[in-house]
Amino acid sequence: MIYIACKQIVDEIHKDFKKTYMGVRTSGEIWDECMKAVNNPKLMNDIIYNNDDSGIPPVETFLASNTTLIGGFSDYEKRCIGAFWGFVFKFVFKCRTQIKNTPINIKGIDTASLYKDPVDDITVY
Repeated sequence: MIYIACKQIVDEIHKDFKKTYMGVRTSGEIWDECMKAVNNPKLMNDIIYNNDDSGIPPVETFLASNTTLIGGFSDYEKRCIGAFWGFVFKFVFKCRTQIKNTPINIKGIDTASLYKDPVDDITVY
């Protein structure tokens, strides 16, 4: 079991996100809401549980929990949301497998990625 503090997730995002996903917006409402999510340990553990045990992509759990973002996203905004959660799961949580195009239907987003094979079970605090 690996315990990761919200601050560790935020620090990794600030350190490497722009280098990993050049051209993805790192400001504005969507970014702010994603950053709020990673600062919420209960929500992060729900996102991890849903991804790992229920087959629900992080993007779906994030959007279902968020009352600020109502949808109507451009293709670019959809990619930004996906890139954010992809970074968290691939580069912070070290998931080795990404299952793309998992069907979802929330706020105008039809598919998202699931992440599998983390190096260890993760609990956020």
